[in-house]
Amino acid sequence: MKAKVLALLMLASLGVQAADCTNAGIQPSTDEALDFDTPADGTVTDRSTGLMWMRCSIGQNWVQSAGTCAGAVLKAEWDKMVLLRDFNAGGGFAGKTDWRLPNINELRSITEDCRSDPAINTLLFPETPSAKYWTSSPYVGLVTSAWVVDFGQGGDNFELKNKTNAVRLVRVAD
Repeated sequence: MKAKVLALLMLASLGVQAADCTNAGIQPSTDEALDFDTPADGTVTDRSTGLMWMRCSIGQNWVQSAGTCAGAVLKAEWDKMVLLRDFNAGGGFAGKTDWRLPNINELRSITEDCRSDPAINTLLFPETPSAKYWTSSPYVGLVTSAWVVDFGQGGDNFELKNKTNAVRLVRVAD
């Protein structure tokens, strides 16, 4: 954490945006060529965790010809995650119908420590906003809260379930 703060302070003093690891002189924590499979179907599979992610946030569409995400990110309350049932019942994505909300550890696994605004590898997850994303992990200390990952700075915290946040879906790869 100290190294991340120091790097961000160095970048701020140079007037450089911290979205690119090479600008900070920091090695990325993930290597998209070595650590991930990126088929053209809008998914990305992390070889180390065996998790397949949707490259776009819920509400966005994968544009295969451009290799990017388009559209507005949908934000929803945690308790209204029934949209996942409807999403999978409606055919799912990339021929898979077992998409789910990731737990806190799974979602943290795709944050990029050397980036901010957004704190994610934007080659793998294009057009990701610097926003909070829901996890499936409830916050034990307060039943009205659940864990979120903030892709602005890459940290996590708990948030009241009646707040609206973005969603990125995951599944276990075949």
